[in-house]
Amino acid sequence: MRLGRAIAITATVTCVVVLRQYGVRDRNSPRSATPGIQRTPTRSLPDAIQKMAVPNGGRRRETSSRPSETKFIDLLLNSIAEGEEVEGPMRAELRAELLQTTVSRLQRDELQPALTLLDELQSKSPTETGADLQARLLQRWAEEDIRAAALWMYTYSGAELDLFQRVATVWARQDPSEAIEWVKGLSRASQRETALLAIASETAVS
Repeated sequence: MRLGRAIAITATVTCVVVLRQYGVRDRNSPRSATPGIQRTPTRSLPDAIQKMAVPNGGRRRETSSRPSETKFIDLLLNSIAEGEEVEGPMRAELRAELLQTTVSRLQRDELQPALTLLDELQSKSPTETGADLQARLLQRWAEEDIRAAALWMYTYSGAELDLFQRVATVWARQDPSEAIEWVKGLSRASQRETALLAIASETAVS
């Protein structure tokens, strides 16, 4: 049953997300169970997935058709499928190691498109592994660029309040006042409440 579910997830992601939304086609290379597939994209990703939180007045840097732009998609898809297949008493530990390895392999400028892709995927075919990977990616991004990660949360369409808690906690360590201003812009009361509690908790122990 788990194997069937993993296959279904991979098929859904590949067909619906990659082919339909991103227009990336790879008809000659089979799917590998090992992260880091070497593939050559037929085209670069569209602007919607390449928008980055960049300095220099918000100007977006020029993008190119690099192999890594589609390879990180393969990395995410494989990690989710393999994470769902993990079984046994050490399942949580093994899955955590797998996902953390995936997070560490992504380039910094791949974090935002990776999170956007996962947001889309989780809205269509949610999995425990996908949610865990999304949280780990956001944690890394927040620690490296809290303002960019926090701004991305305004576009987040999911319901995982843990993500708001993570961002609020990281920002509260750096600047509680700015963190509170960010909270004011969140659209849902549950998001604001979760973030404010995280800020209060962090500042209390600082």
